[in-house]
Amino acid sequence: MTEVSEPVIAGAPKPMTPLQEFWHYFHRNKGAVIGLVYIVLMFVIAIGAEVIAPTARPSSFAKPCCGRRSGWRAAVGNLSSAPMTSAAIS
Repeated sequence: MTEVSEPVIAGAPKPMTPLQEFWHYFHRNKGAVIGLVYIVLMFVIAIGAEVIAPTARPSSFAKPCCGRRSGWRAAVGNLSSAPMTSAAIS
């Protein structure tokens, strides 16, 4: 008897992984690729901002300017230091 072999399909593409399939369709859209490059570039600039433009962090943010109080505390004062008494109200 003769052996019957299964026909071999030549040239059948192997299935793509989800990432390969995404890139296959994504890279055809040039606007999307440019947008992706722009977003990645902005992330790189944001992460490396201290290297690109170093800043000297002044200590002026830690204390008020010239020793004065600003905002509502200057108008109200320190209410917690002196308790209200009947003598203070009159």
